[in-house]
Amino acid sequence: MRLFLPMPGVTFHAPHGNNSTKHLMILMARPDSDKQVAVTSVTTDRSTRATDNSCIQLPTDHRFIKHRSYVSYVHAEFMAVDAISRGLDRGLLGLDETLTPEVTTRVVQGALASNRTPRDIQSFVHAYGSSWL
Repeated sequence: MRLFLPMPGVTFHAPHGNNSTKHLMILMARPDSDKQVAVTSVTTDRSTRATDNSCIQLPTDHRFIKHRSYVSYVHAEFMAVDAISRGLDRGLLGLDETLTPEVTTRVVQGALASNRTPRDIQSFVHAYGSSWL
């Protein structure tokens, strides 16, 4: 079993859609009493209406990011810590480096500020991620 500490700023790769493309996923809050966390993905910025400027990511923010990107809060979701752990153990998910404290703060603040973050995710991040700020 792989050591996995669910805390804001931890990143992992997860498959996207029906292909093998992996997306960078970011934990935005520590687990609640049900061992759920809030996660979201990072998407390449193609300068479309879909771009969420609440938290722009640059290649200097994480080694996986190759182009100007943004945190896609509209795709934020809850995940069970146990499901992430099992995915890591089975090789379905790939653990990556943790974000710096500065970048993690920007991600958490962006989740609270973005009008695209689902309200239940915002409430969760406010309760379990704001201690990071």
